[in-house]
Amino acid sequence: MPHPALVVNGHDRTSLVAAVRRQRHLVEQIVGPTERVHAALCLSGATWRTFARPFTIDGVLVTWPGPLARSLVEHGARGPWEREALAARIADAFPPYAPSGTSHKPTGAPPKG
Repeated sequence: MPHPALVVNGHDRTSLVAAVRRQRHLVEQIVGPTERVHAALCLSGATWRTFARPFTIDGVLVTWPGPLARSLVEHGARGPWEREALAARIADAFPPYAPSGTSHKPTGAPPKG
């Protein structure tokens, strides 16, 4: 049985699925084993067939903004404070960065020297 492929605009982009899986693993290390981490690859601006539905490849949800947004607002077991604390832990572990070649320092970057 062939391995499923993610084809975007005629190009094989299956490597994106592996990248998302690696990122999910990093987040799982931060939040710990009691938290369930879902991985999603959201393709904005993509043209989907009329009756297309989100699908998974190797445990990664491949979707577009509307369905992803709806899934993110579903009620969970956490209250607002718990969600904020979890989000803060993740944000602290993965500060924003500036691509190489930019003139500004990444937010949260350790001081040089």
